[in-house]
Amino acid sequence: MARTVEEMASKGKRKLEAKKEDMKEMYRAAIDHMIDAFRKLPFGSRIKSRYEKMVREVAAANYYVDPDKWKSNWKRNITM
Repeated sequence: MARTVEEMASKGKRKLEAKKEDMKEMYRAAIDHMIDAFRKLPFGSRIKSRYEKMVREVAAANYYVDPDKWKSNWKRNITM
């Protein structure tokens, strides 16, 4: 029997909740790569240093995964 959109969204939410801590760690582990890649772009040193500061201090500290938001957005997008 085919699953409903609600059942599929709930399954996706459960899977996301199970791995959200791993996702945070993967994001933190990728910070150096993100900064190195940004340094290769043709921006000045001031912009590059601000980007690095933002990624290290703000983005890493405030990174979050919201399974409820994901579920809501997924349901909205799948039914469009």
